Amino acid sequence: MKKVCLLPLFLLMLLDLTAQDIARKLAAAVNLLEKDPQMGAALISVYVMDETTGGLIYEHNSRYAMAPASTQKLFTAAAALELLGKSYRYKTLLNIYEDRDISASGMIEVVGSGDPSTGSWRYTSTKKEKLLADWAESINAIAPGYRWKTIYVRDFLSPSNLAIPEGYIWQDIGNYYGAGTSYFNWNENQYDLTLKSGATGSPVTVAKVNPLQKQLLFRNDLRAGAPGSGDNAWIFAAPGSKEAVLKGTIPPSQSGFTISGSMPDPGYTFALYLKDAIKADSLDLSDPFTSTRDGKLSDTVFSKMKLLTTITHQSPTLDSLVYWFLRKSVNLYGEAFLKKLGEEKTGQFDTDKGIDVLNEFWSSKGISAGSMQIQDGSGLSPQNRVTTKALVQVLKYSRGQDWYPAYYAALPEYNGMKMKSGSIGGSRAYAGYHTSNAGKKYVFAIIINNYTGSTGEVVKKMYKVLDNLK
Repeated sequence: MKKVCLLPLFLLMLLDLTAQDIARKLAAAVNLLEKDPQMGAALISVYVMDETTGGLIYEHNSRYAMAPASTQKLFTAAAALELLGKSYRYKTLLNIYEDRDISASGMIEVVGSGDPSTGSWRYTSTKKEKLLADWAESINAIAPGYRWKTIYVRDFLSPSNLAIPEGYIWQDIGNYYGAGTSYFNWNENQYDLTLKSGATGSPVTVAKVNPLQKQLLFRNDLRAGAPGSGDNAWIFAAPGSKEAVLKGTIPPSQSGFTISGSMPDPGYTFALYLKDAIKADSLDLSDPFTSTRDGKLSDTVFSKMKLLTTITHQSPTLDSLVYWFLRKSVNLYGEAFLKKLGEEKTGQFDTDKGIDVLNEFWSSKGISAGSMQIQDGSGLSPQNRVTTKALVQVLKYSRGQDWYPAYYAALPEYNGMKMKSGSIGGSRAYAGYHTSNAGKKYVFAIIINNYTGSTGEVVKKMYKVLDNLK
């Protein structure tokens, strides 16, 4: 008589029973959540997959595409790591020219490549103070005593010249998290306003702007709010703006309250600071300087110049950039990745071209077109729509790639789980990975759209649903 080993069959039955138990618990938790007063007009979607087998554990409303907020970054980050490569580096060039007709005279041309980290405080090699000092020293050594006619920053090479995706809203684009992305970015295209406030209802004053926005007029309508009211200040400005409107409130009795805006013209700001850095080294920059915002400089001008040298700056590797993109949800990085994907595929550094690449890539991995309606690379546009199933498919695909360790490490940890969060106008989302106490591996996503009341309370209730995976 042949011996039959029943152990594998027993284990399969046990796993199936465990999955059924988890599914029942999730169903009960979601049912309870849907009856919550905060969910009266809300849509809740959940998708949970067995990471090991790829089998469905539980789903609820997973066919509905919903506003994912920053969980959409999972699509962009994975595609960028796959298509550009985890070791990819952006390059920024400083071309140093000598005038053929006038001795000891020349111009500086800055050519970006879309690097979102140039001048960023997040890396030792990219800090603006270091870059300015290093570049000024190099320029001094290459061309000591020269008079520089122009600092020309080529910061827009997109046919559309749109710094921001069309789906961004007016309330966001003047603030740091809505900063535009161009071929040359500086200090993450962010500036900080240091504010002072007095008694409730009194005007707020601007004490400091860093980096200086010399071309920008601030129209200040800020007031001191009630004690404990927090940051309710907004900056209204658009790329290329010459003025910014400050509205809203900050807490009273503040001596150094900081809010952050998006630079209308990063290239112009950089040119100002490079000018000062070189001038500090006793070089004469009395002649005008410019960026592409101030008018295009004909290439015929460069034909009259002799290229002395090119200074090359490389960004940190892409996996390092993805870390901050996912960990701190830096929207600028996502838009830079998306435009670079478009450029690599079509030669055009353009949001729409990047969206085409993103759609094509994920379609090739089995995600249906209706499951992802992408408007940008970061999730900031309210019109973005994805399904929870699509989010889980992205996470599942990423698990098997050589860049996965960097992708996973970049995910924040909330509620004891590695997952990306998303929050935008009545929408809250989480998507990630979790291993239960019993060793079961899950990939999951949950999105709630159109809830009311406290976001903090909604988060707690979402955690209660996800706790069933522990």
